[in-house]
Amino acid sequence: MRNIEKPPICGRDFLALQEERGLKSIDYAWILGMSAPAFGSYKNREAKRNPARMLRKHRHALVIRWMLENEDAEPGLSAPVPRDMIRRLRSLWDGRFSAKRFGILLGAAGGTASSWGSGQHHPMTITQRICSMLHHTDDGLFLERFLAWEAMALDEAERRGIPDLYQAESWRQA
Repeated sequence: MRNIEKPPICGRDFLALQEERGLKSIDYAWILGMSAPAFGSYKNREAKRNPARMLRKHRHALVIRWMLENEDAEPGLSAPVPRDMIRRLRSLWDGRFSAKRFGILLGAAGGTASSWGSGQHHPMTITQRICSMLHHTDDGLFLERFLAWEAMALDEAERRGIPDLYQAESWRQA
């Protein structure tokens, strides 16, 4: 059950980020990993027509929430490979960090991140944008960003009616 006082990211938040950051549509589309035509359609369908409704694409909601809550958050032109980020997190957690956890927190299904490391699948463009926002060369700052992302992602999941994202292993609502 979703807490009414804490709604998930919705259409009005989508529009607010573009306005607050002064983003051109083509730049916003790039951040979200969308083509310009797909972005225009999404913006009209999801945001303008239904500003109070929860965004259906949870990965977009995660990026929008992160950028609204962190004014210095900007995706870079290059991003570390997710498997390298997973390895780095494992080294910072004494090996007790799973690819599954990483994938779920970035909006993927539970087992998806394991395939990123094997080279079987490449992450979605939006996943690469998320990785670029979380990356930092300093281990302490990287871990701080990742833990803040984790808290934000778990909060967004709860707002979407998923009280325990790790147990659910998916962003799909029951």
